[in-house]
Amino acid sequence: MLKSLIVYYSLEGNVELLTKYTANLLGSDVMELVPVKPYPTGRISKYISGRAAMAHETPELREYPLDPDDYDVIIIGTPVWASNPAPPVNTFMTTTDLSEKRVALIVSSKSGNGEKCIAQMEKMLGRKADVVFNVKEPKEADQNQLVEETAAFARDVIGPYDTGEEWELYDADENKEDIKMHRGQPIPDGHYHKIVSVWIKNSEGKFLISKRSAQKIVSPSTWECTGGAVDTGESTLDAAVREVKEELGIDLDPETGKLVRQTRHDDMHEFYDVWLFEKDVDIEDLTLQEEEVADVRWMTKEDVEELWEKNEFNVLLYYYDEIM
Repeated sequence: MLKSLIVYYSLEGNVELLTKYTANLLGSDVMELVPVKPYPTGRISKYISGRAAMAHETPELREYPLDPDDYDVIIIGTPVWASNPAPPVNTFMTTTDLSEKRVALIVSSKSGNGEKCIAQMEKMLGRKADVVFNVKEPKEADQNQLVEETAAFARDVIGPYDTGEEWELYDADENKEDIKMHRGQPIPDGHYHKIVSVWIKNSEGKFLISKRSAQKIVSPSTWECTGGAVDTGESTLDAAVREVKEELGIDLDPETGKLVRQTRHDDMHEFYDVWLFEKDVDIEDLTLQEEEVADVRWMTKEDVEELWEKNEFNVLLYYYDEIM
């Protein structure tokens, strides 16, 4: 598994938000670029920051707490200032050897037009970036949609892989197609696979929440409800029952399941079904699938909200307050 580092500068919090979502999805380490002389905020900020960006300044930065040489993938995040990257990013890109790294760019702007900024960053890089994420005003965007777009970007950063697990594909109307693909391979536009999540609620109103293995490719070490991909020949209910049995050793009665949410994620090429079961289970009786699950606990909504605030809950489950 490739080791990734997000290096970013954020003055107003937009790039910081994108960094938070991306780090959650990739399990990346994060390093903020901090100039020795901070840039001002407020009315004067636009004039001073724009002038500095147009001059391609390279300000002195505080010592890096992490070494980029220790990483395979470097993700660089910047706001767009006067069609250019923020100067602290100039300093990083012109003083760091990125020639052997997989490099992705995150660019945030008020207009959504970051092409000139991206071109300037690629000029400093000396080549095209491997992946680019160009976003308009992240803090003002629909956050659910932003998470899904960030997830698509994260999967592009990971790149293709093949677990050997076979998926059936569907068209946009959820009609099964005569096409099968392996998990980790790019899905063509207009085609979808199926994903399921399973929420288990006990008689005390708590939910069974598990921690993903640190070895998972997507969202390692984050907390979530149980879930996974629908295998060939399965319904989403079949997959829900199977995933819970495999990962936690719990036998669910399919007749007691309730389908509580159905969505189609175009950016992620998936149909997503959410099932709810009510069952009392003793944590001590569970059998955890070690390659998938590191820990499991009964949690209240307040427990999950605390994990969300600490960026330790899987951001793809942004709808949790609809279920809990």
